[in-house]
Amino acid sequence: MIVQGEIDKLGFYKFDFLSKGKIEQLNTLFESDFKSIQNQGLAVSHNQGSVEANLGLSDRINELLALELEEAFPDFDFFISHFVVKQAGNNQSFQLHQDWNIVDESKFKSYQIWIPLALSYPENGGMCFIPRSHNFGDNKRSGSLSIPRIPISEEFYPYLSYARLFPGEAIAFANNLYHGSFTNASPEDRVSVLVNIVEKDAKTLYYHFDKESEEVWTYPLSAKTLFTSLSELEKGDLPFSGQPIDKFKFAQKSNDKLVEADLIGSIAKDREKLGAPHDYEFKQYNIV
Repeated sequence: MIVQGEIDKLGFYKFDFLSKGKIEQLNTLFESDFKSIQNQGLAVSHNQGSVEANLGLSDRINELLALELEEAFPDFDFFISHFVVKQAGNNQSFQLHQDWNIVDESKFKSYQIWIPLALSYPENGGMCFIPRSHNFGDNKRSGSLSIPRIPISEEFYPYLSYARLFPGEAIAFANNLYHGSFTNASPEDRVSVLVNIVEKDAKTLYYHFDKESEEVWTYPLSAKTLFTSLSELEKGDLPFSGQPIDKFKFAQKSNDKLVEADLIGSIAKDREKLGAPHDYEFKQYNIV
């Protein structure tokens, strides 16, 4: 519960999570199950291989981390896990963005746990975050609703928190937190594990925007359904049969149309709400 309380303050939290032995086991799993089929650039294991293989890999990661997850997040259930590799010499940063919401975020929380398998820092493609940006509205995000994608420009540098993690440390962050990663200018790949967890009482959902009715339709979402239909969902298609479990009117600015000025404006409003200077920097002593 300590970790969860800290995440809720700024939207992310760095903490000691795994033993050296568990990091070695994850590295062994990476070498045997994913390294040989990764692509050049940024590679994610759930985009490779068959649905059964991806589900099996996700389950094996969960089995390795089950005790640590239960201790750090007793009120959460495992959803999916995968490897993420930013390869050496990758000259592209990963834009500031939010990930899909897979729960009703007005009632429940979903987190991601980022676990580098070697020293991670900004210069080798480490992650960065906009503190408190999980409070910037209640927009819905999915393949059909898209997600905000805002380049990491110099305008954001005063507001970013950068993470430097040693093996065994992790950062947990909310799905609706704006986050990104830098270019990997190092000579070695940056290998990490990403674990998705949701509150135990939450239903996992997919939010589909129906253009004809201009409504958002929600459907049940399991790990198997996500892996099976991911390519269609990412295109905005609707692979589900049957009726949605809920419908409501779409009333938000298009995620595709959110730009740098919108995010900086939200940061300024948040500082004003707190009575803090516009250029105030939130500090966590365990974050660089």
